[in-house]
Amino acid sequence: MDDEQHFFRPIWDDFDGELFQDLIVDLLAAEQYQVDPSDVGPDGGVDAFATEHIRFGYNNPEPFVWAVQCKFISGSRAISPGDVGEILNVISDERFKNRQISGFFLATNGRLSTNMMSQLRGLNGRLPGFKTTYIHRPRLHDLLNKHPNVYRKYFWEKIEKQAVAVDKQVANDPTKLLEQLINNQNTSEADLSAFFQSHPNLLAQTLGSNGEVYPQVRLGADYIADFLVEPQPNEAWIIVELRSPKHRLFTKHGSHVTLSNAAIQSIAQIRDFARFFSDPVRRGEFATKYGMDVFKPRLVLFMGRDHSHLSHNEIIELKSYFPEIEIFTYQDIFRRLRGQ
Repeated sequence: MDDEQHFFRPIWDDFDGELFQDLIVDLLAAEQYQVDPSDVGPDGGVDAFATEHIRFGYNNPEPFVWAVQCKFISGSRAISPGDVGEILNVISDERFKNRQISGFFLATNGRLSTNMMSQLRGLNGRLPGFKTTYIHRPRLHDLLNKHPNVYRKYFWEKIEKQAVAVDKQVANDPTKLLEQLINNQNTSEADLSAFFQSHPNLLAQTLGSNGEVYPQVRLGADYIADFLVEPQPNEAWIIVELRSPKHRLFTKHGSHVTLSNAAIQSIAQIRDFARFFSDPVRRGEFATKYGMDVFKPRLVLFMGRDHSHLSHNEIIELKSYFPEIEIFTYQDIFRRLRGQ
């Protein structure tokens, strides 16, 4: 995208299934598919047909017709087989007989559950030459970033309306906006959570990831994690607990330094999250619901404005009390974002 319009995660608040279908049609057309609506209404199971031309061996390109089903969801629930229906029955519908369907294409703004992904993989080759594919949230964001005209059409006006009223210099530099929030004594944890939801790339960057960021993730009936961050390949998922910078991270009496009561309570909360995912049954239920297999996650706490007047050795000593938890002050975050 150009310098004036950066890519932010889509805002889905005003979307419904029909508008999402229009978005997918535009994205597939931008990807050079020939796209035709199915014109059978919302209950037909196929929302559009997308044709691409594929060269098999040395033959001339042949048309490959995808039956596209669009599934829009609100929140963080994963798409399951029950949401999609019996795929082979859907594409075998008499109304689509003249389309010569070659494959099934699922498009969603959410994630796919492990059962959904297994079902799609299991259908490959069930009919002669039949294939399945999908676009889910991470791939959808990549395509929106790749095709800025489509992105602007559906999202830019919404993002502009929700922009914080700050001067242009701050608006063009989210780290400056974060600094303003941290230095404002009235900033709440909710304000910071909203900032990182609007700028999830900064949260991921701080943690050394470029994966998806999921806010307010419910863990069973008892817990809600502030953020769950998708890891780099072959690394662990990351749980982030966020506290206000005005909560002190430590107390110091003479030469004696200890973690504050607020920090100890926050660490206890993070340990509860870790225990949740150490239970194979609860971890399995979570994976089925959200499509995320969170095994031995990294545990991260954001808390405190800075380390104040602690020495380097005192900081190391402080963090060694709970080595399984990574503790960042907001000054630590600034340094990482600025490459210091």
